[in-house]
Amino acid sequence: MRNIFFSIGISIVFITGCNASDLNGLSNLTNGNQEYVYQWSAKYPENKNHNLSSLTISAIKIGDTNVLIKSDTAKILEVGGRYESIHNDYIDFDSVYPNISKPEFIIASSRSAGNCCPWANYHIIVLRDRSPALFTIDSTTVEDIRAKKGKSGGYDFLISVNSGIDKAGDSVIEELELLAAGNAILKKGLNDKFPGIGAIVYPADFFSDKNLRSSVLNFKDEEILEVRHNSPESVEQQINWIDNSALVMCIAPVKREWENTQIMVIDLETKGYEIQKQTDSKVTSVKKGGGIIRDRIRNGLSGKLGECFQTQFQVLKTEIK
Repeated sequence: MRNIFFSIGISIVFITGCNASDLNGLSNLTNGNQEYVYQWSAKYPENKNHNLSSLTISAIKIGDTNVLIKSDTAKILEVGGRYESIHNDYIDFDSVYPNISKPEFIIASSRSAGNCCPWANYHIIVLRDRSPALFTIDSTTVEDIRAKKGKSGGYDFLISVNSGIDKAGDSVIEELELLAAGNAILKKGLNDKFPGIGAIVYPADFFSDKNLRSSVLNFKDEEILEVRHNSPESVEQQINWIDNSALVMCIAPVKREWENTQIMVIDLETKGYEIQKQTDSKVTSVKKGGGIIRDRIRNGLSGKLGECFQTQFQVLKTEIK
């Protein structure tokens, strides 16, 4: 009987006792850069500060929610809320801040088995109104992730990614950012150029912000009214982002009539836009303006992010008047 109680006691300590002493000081982050309270770097993988890879952890409570890694034939990371889950062969919690007992954000990674996709994808799980939100970094070449306290009291994240090689053979490092009040990881500078762009979730959020939409689109009032579809019967998908710099908005003017849709693409780097209205998956009208939409954005539209209800953005050779 004594052995049974001893075993139960050990189990309780493992489940509830993941504190600073159990984690060998993992809750005490030291960083020479005072501006950032946290930094993870791919250049220094031997730095195990806040690294959880040596521990078997499949659930962490953040806010009032348990974030779970479920095992099936593969792994599923379930965060809850309106944010998508992650499905991959391997998923791990890599890092927490400030400690595992009461984390304010979590860095997770996911990767595929085999040699087809040797890289890892990184994800940030951070509190939004006391609920965890999941953000996936749209790059397979993450150099480092830094966090500092934002103006709203939450955390601003700065992410460095390797975006290729220049003509001299040097690496090109781009910086992405996720602001404390933001809902998207965007290229650094876009939030400053278009204030509020990172906080929008639905097309209605964009169209209802007069200052924001006027900084992006040179539309007349009647043109805005034509494309915004703000009637009670309209249905919207959440805004999707491509290349951390172009947004895709999908609207169905009437509920349950998914064959009638509108897809709007805005390339924030060029301020080019294109609006396609479709019926029965066939384009009935196209409106273009501003600068060009970059090829990498159009290529991204041909994938999953281009799907809009039961229709898909179509690359057209000629413009339909």
